[in-house]
Amino acid sequence: MKVWNACLALLAMLLFTACGSAPAADPSRTAVQVARVVDGDTLEIHINGKKEHVRLIGIDTPETKKPNTPVMYYGKEASEYTQKRLEHKQVELEWDVGQRDRYGRLLAYVWIGDELFNRTLVQQGYARISTFPPT
Repeated sequence: MKVWNACLALLAMLLFTACGSAPAADPSRTAVQVARVVDGDTLEIHINGKKEHVRLIGIDTPETKKPNTPVMYYGKEASEYTQKRLEHKQVELEWDVGQRDRYGRLLAYVWIGDELFNRTLVQQGYARISTFPPT
């Protein structure tokens, strides 16, 4: 199991490196307005006339909203950083092989121009690389 997790982490790092220089306004991406930041790695958007939650692919930030779980160390800071950078802003979402997780949230990479925000959260120390399989 540890070998599998290490392989997934390595794959995620390689993906972040490969995706780092993608141009803005890529036709494979979907432009959306971020309505609200739920926590460091989850957003609320409006798309196709519906309110949807988006879970950032490949990362995990400390919990701040999980029921029956105390706010984790550095969770508030991660949420505030994401809120400052994304809330009420136009971003582009890039989809991967699976579009939803087991909770029904959309799974996406978030781009601000040519910046891969998922990677920025890791680089700035607000998130760790982590993989969660789509449904």
